[in-house]
This record gives sequence, structure tokens and C-alpha cells, in this order.
Amino acid sequence: KVQGEESRSRGRTEEAMASYGREGLRDRQNLFGSGGGGGGGGGGDIQLTIDPSFDLDTEVDGLRGKIGRMKGLALDIQHESRLNSDILNSLEDTVSKARTNLKRTMKRIDRAFKLTGSSHILLLLVFAMGVLTLFYVWTKVYAAGKFVGKLAGLA
Repeated sequence: KVQGEESRSRGRTEEAMASYGREGLRDRQNLFGSGGGGGGGGGGDIQLTIDPSFDLDTEVDGLRGKIGRMKGLALDIQHESRLNSDILNSLEDTVSKARTNLKRTMKRIDRAFKLTGSSHILLLLVFAMGVLTLFYVWTKVYAAGKFVGKLAGLA
């Protein structure tokens, strides 16, 4: 009897594969083996038992509530995404304006430097040398006066 069931099962599988090759998944009878042949095995029927205390309406209502919350969350995410996009666009505009202003200012500075020349740097160097020379002379005179004062006090 076991060999007979195996050969019948193998025959159904081969039929299903042949049917799949010709018609795709349209021939469900051959694919799941619920067609002719009778015998044991239930013929592919599925039996489902649900506990009587299990309330499907409550479960459906709970799922609807969860779906509603998820929809609200998705809408909030969409709104936040649009806000962030607007902020980024305004930031890009601000950076672009700042870059334009910086280029314009650099051109003005460059033009001003070329027009005035570099004589102001030369004047600054002459002034600094004069101040340093005066400081040097003053320290030498002070040191010489101190030296002369010591000599005058010893004699």
C-alpha cells in the first residue's frame, strides 16, 4: 500500500510539473493534487479550527486603529520631509547669495589694492624703523647717563 501511494504521489507531481510547463500556475488542481484519484490523504483540503472566544471583529478594529496611526505617522513624516526640503532650499539660496557677495567684495578689495599701489607699506616700514631707531638711541643715552653718574659719584 505504501508503494502505491508513493507512485500515485509521484504521478501527481509529474502531472503538476508538466502542467506548470504548459500553462503556468493556472492549473491549481494538478499542482496541489486535489484532482481525481480519490483515496486517502484528504485530497489537498485544509481544515482550520478557530477558538470560539477569539473575536475577529475586535482584531479587525485593532488593526484598523494601528493602520490609522501608521497613516498619521506617514503623513507626519511627509510633512517633516517637506519642511526639511524647504529649509534646505532656503539655506542653498542664502549660501549662494553669500558666495556672490563675497566674490563682489573680493573684487572691490583687489581693485582698491591695485589703485593705491603699495606705497603705504613702504611708509609703514620707514615709520617703524624711525621708532626703533629712536628707542635704540634713548636706551643708549640713558645707559651712558647712568655710567657717567656712577663715575661722578666715585671721583
